[in-house]
Amino acid sequence: MWSLTGLVGRAALSTVMVVAATRALGVEGYGVFVGVVAYVTLFAPLSAMGSGEVLIQRVAHGIEHFRSAWGAFLVLFATIGVGLYLAMVPLGLVILPSVDLEVIMVFGGAEFVASGIIANNIRAYAALDRYRSLAVCHIAEGMARAGAAVLFWASGTDDLVVLGILMLAGLSFVGLVSSLTLARHWGRPRRPDRTVVTEARAGAPFAVTQTSDMVQTNIDKALLLSFGLDEDAGIYGAGYRLISYAMMPVMAVLSATYPEFFRRGRVGLASAMAYSKRLRRPLAGLALATGVTAALLSPVAVWAFGDQFSGVVPVALALSLYPVLKALQALWGDVLTGTGNQSYRSRVQVITALLNIAANLVLIPPYGWQGALIATYISELVLLALLIRRVQVLYRTRREGLRSGDLAPVDGD
Repeated sequence: MWSLTGLVGRAALSTVMVVAATRALGVEGYGVFVGVVAYVTLFAPLSAMGSGEVLIQRVAHGIEHFRSAWGAFLVLFATIGVGLYLAMVPLGLVILPSVDLEVIMVFGGAEFVASGIIANNIRAYAALDRYRSLAVCHIAEGMARAGAAVLFWASGTDDLVVLGILMLAGLSFVGLVSSLTLARHWGRPRRPDRTVVTEARAGAPFAVTQTSDMVQTNIDKALLLSFGLDEDAGIYGAGYRLISYAMMPVMAVLSATYPEFFRRGRVGLASAMAYSKRLRRPLAGLALATGVTAALLSPVAVWAFGDQFSGVVPVALALSLYPVLKALQALWGDVLTGTGNQSYRSRVQVITALLNIAANLVLIPPYGWQGALIATYISELVLLALLIRRVQVLYRTRREGLRSGDLAPVDGD
């Protein structure tokens, strides 16, 4: 419930941000904004090479590992993250030729650097089972974004650099305060127990998985902008935003249960599968209900965003089943992650991300946002099928090994 409170609070504030941004920028300007943010966030999971997920994993095995795991994140973020930011900015001029360098720089700082620190601090609170603090962090992030957008709207300008600077300032403040709060209550970060290379290797599978997921989630918006379809990017981005609100209750459950998959995974595959099965039906039902509700309420969003966004309604209706796919993917994927099979999850996500890119390149030029939608569903269904298949194969192999006596039983069996 605390996790849900934080996500719903952030979603409510995010609504304020979207309304202010759409009113200030119009459909084409908002399309540029969505495309730039989508491009920047493609690189965000690589900023610390998955060390945030490693932090959750290590703290699940013992809270005494927290300070060194946090220190590992900061070291990786200060080295790999800075280098990646410096490479990401000029590359953006190639992928998004119509966007100014200054826009990519400021939104890179806001969404890649400042937001990356906040995201890791949220993971730290989840690892420590401090969900009230996690909720406060979510809401503070939403306040920073909403405040920046409202000030931008009130200024009367449509210069995206101004919006980026305001967001960078607000998110940096939240990141600083949340970091100081963690240090005050749980101790300052400590030098990592392992070398930087070892820490990077441990987190690489998580980083690859998250990056692939970001590609599947955001590459279509960036490509719409890259192909010069600013209006389609604006409509599709606004519709996608509505469905992301529907994902909030689902994400709250997934956030609260994620550490438990590591604990169950230490017991055995059967234990992790049983836990996933217990969550599957209620979570899929919740995702369906919220997705359909968001789609039905999309005409209200048109009233809030402005008449230029009337195309949001068919986008939201078409995406109403998307939360169900993401919920099921997460549950099957977390079984693999919790039982030490993250590398396979990473591989299949890379494969389906590449499939998503290829499908978008083929379908977007002739069909616009409808092509992006088709590419999304194709890749998401393929990913779900591959995850289910892998878990079933592992389970069957385990059972056959137990029957033959090749494997020794554990508590989870």
